[in-house]
Amino acid sequence: LAPMSADAYIVRRALFSDETSDAVVDHYLARFQPESTLVILDLMGLDLPPSTPNRATPVLVLGAADDMFVFRGAVEATAESYRTKAEIVPDIAHAMMLDHAWQVVAYRMLDWLRETLGTPAEAPREHAAFDRDPPATAGGARGD
Repeated sequence: LAPMSADAYIVRRALFSDETSDAVVDHYLARFQPESTLVILDLMGLDLPPSTPNRATPVLVLGAADDMFVFRGAVEATAESYRTKAEIVPDIAHAMMLDHAWQVVAYRMLDWLRETLGTPAEAPREHAAFDRDPPATAGGARGD
């Protein structure tokens, strides 16, 4: 319910892959905030009214193979409701954009945007923006 009440080991196991370093987990854990009240109520079984998907808008649905919160069937059901196919990223956990292989997810999103929307002439085709090292931890060490 709140970062201060969470055990770091449990958060690590729930959100990150084993391959993600403790330094990276600690770096992000210090920045976590309480979850949305609506999300908490929905997870408790309140079953908030579902939204109607806009099927005219293209959607990329990504799931994490090692996700402890959102199981593969839910990701596939979401994709099906948008008339697309779910893509499950291997060897990554729930916090995909913070996990050790965040660049794999970022590359896929970038490629999907280019495939779906086209590539403006001025946009570079390479993934130079993602070829940098992951963010440094508070102590300055990389999270490899």
